[in-house]
Amino acid sequence: MVFEFPSWDALNRNDNEENRVFNTDETTDKLYQDVAQPLVVSAVNGYNGTIFAYGQTSSGKTFTMMGNQKSLGVIPLAIQDIFKIIDDSPNREFLLRVSYMEIYNETVTDLLCDSRKKKPLEIREDINNLVDLAGSERASQTGAAGLRLKEGCNINRSLFVIGQVIKKLSDGHAGGFINYRDSKLTRILQNSLGGNAKTVIICTITPAAIEETLSTLQFASTAKHMKNDPHVNEVLDDEALMKRYRNEIVDLKKRLEEVSTFWYTVDSTHLHIG
Repeated sequence: MVFEFPSWDALNRNDNEENRVFNTDETTDKLYQDVAQPLVVSAVNGYNGTIFAYGQTSSGKTFTMMGNQKSLGVIPLAIQDIFKIIDDSPNREFLLRVSYMEIYNETVTDLLCDSRKKKPLEIREDINNLVDLAGSERASQTGAAGLRLKEGCNINRSLFVIGQVIKKLSDGHAGGFINYRDSKLTRILQNSLGGNAKTVIICTITPAAIEETLSTLQFASTAKHMKNDPHVNEVLDDEALMKRYRNEIVDLKKRLEEVSTFWYTVDSTHLHIG
């Protein structure tokens, strides 16, 4: 099941929300083409974009996001599309920055870094997030103990916080205090949750666990009422800034000349009458 957060503009136009259910006969490629590819194209054109999968363990999150050699997932398909768009745009200049990270026990780690040089990462904003969340089942249902239990508690804490953030935003508290900093996950996804981003959530469910399936559907039902406010980001280098300043100076000079001409005309009229 997939849905997109509507923007305020979409709500004002009374557009229908892009929610739909994919059955077991439909492929990941079909899902990608229908709901993920438009967001990837938007990201290349300057919007922040986020796609993340939510659901219990073994419900298909990682398969949907990563896939396998026979059936590519959302992430590799998105990477292919990004480079295709770049190849098809010879007159544009692109700068790509990629991170591949893991949040484990509330520590953010760079998975592309040499294991001997790994250290906790600082959180910053990114234009495109592709996220595979950990299983959403309760720690008590996993039967884990010791370190595994601690890991499960941290996972549950992150998912609990993201649930609370989405609930507050869905209830119309976007103007009040939102506890994004209560977990690393929500801090990373801050723009994606009620902010400047186009966001797609893929909720995966399985008939093997009815209780957790209902929990996932409740999460989806709440999240679809959240509103984002996406707009194109403008990235300016020194040359672009100088061009903007020159245009502003020309515009200001033109307006100043118009004002001077107006007052000269008024003054001349006054003298003529006198």
